[in-house]
Amino acid sequence: MKMRVLVADDDATIRFMLKRMLEKWNYGVEVVDNGEDALRILCGESPPRLVLLDWSMPKMDGIEVCRIIRKRLGDDVGLYVYIIMLTSRSDVADVRAGLDAGADDFIRKPADPGELRSRLASGERTIDYENRLRTKEKEVRLECYRALGALAETRDQETGRHLERIADYSTLLASLLGSPPAFVEDMRTFSPLHDIGKVGIPDSILLAPRRLEPREFEIMKTHSELGYQILHGRPSMEMAAEICRSHHEKWNGTGYPLGLSGDDIPITARIVALVDVYDALRSRRHYKQPWTHEKAMGVVKSDAGVHFDPKLSEIALDMEKEFRKIGLASETEDGDYA
Repeated sequence: MKMRVLVADDDATIRFMLKRMLEKWNYGVEVVDNGEDALRILCGESPPRLVLLDWSMPKMDGIEVCRIIRKRLGDDVGLYVYIIMLTSRSDVADVRAGLDAGADDFIRKPADPGELRSRLASGERTIDYENRLRTKEKEVRLECYRALGALAETRDQETGRHLERIADYSTLLASLLGSPPAFVEDMRTFSPLHDIGKVGIPDSILLAPRRLEPREFEIMKTHSELGYQILHGRPSMEMAAEICRSHHEKWNGTGYPLGLSGDDIPITARIVALVDVYDALRSRRHYKQPWTHEKAMGVVKSDAGVHFDPKLSEIALDMEKEFRKIGLASETEDGDYA
């Protein structure tokens, strides 16, 4: 894939020459003639990672663009934009001002082609290194998330591949909703943490080989709030926290712990609510035999608008063959999954 470069300069001749050179070097190029348009592109979805930014431009100068970009594209966004300032200025005070605003490098106008190519290559190396660091960080985080999910699973040995199936079903529904790829990926990552609060439920209740008494069930219900308290306040895990708290809410407002209804229930939790019930019905429990796919889908249909978001129920029923396919991988000879 071509590395993309944004060229922001109010001189039409310079824009033309830079675009021509960059395309010859196999870069993808976008050009603008003012700072506001540069900022709009850089704050949009999938911005160019290399920027050639003129110091003096109409509407907003390059220094102001730098300052705003460094504030907005921080660690939470997860990417770094390498900014090379184009300028005729050369005194120490100007260089210091540009660096303080967030510029990575300077090129004096008119840019020498050899120097420009070398500085772009330096920017690419910086971006590549940053990408590798973030990939490693993401891998470590995912392993931590999986470990948290496994922690909950160890408390309840009968769940088997429950967490993997919840991730698969949740990802399917999220993608069928037309959600952005990042949201779909986060659903795969965080949906298996929905029952992490079970680590705080006594074994005598969690592992009881019978239906729970009303008092015991009230204690069991606290796992949703416990999970929320474990994860809430950690910026990277807020989606997981809202899933934990709200995946037992019902569309008609009769769920717990807050009695939310309809669209007040986070969409993440509405997705997990449906797939968690479907998978629980399909699975063997100490108090029930596993249900068939057809019978479980009957509940998805009958509880649409009652327990489940009716739109999600409709999608699940329309794509029931895909649900069946995911379940096939978990069917066992001893009938633990129907």
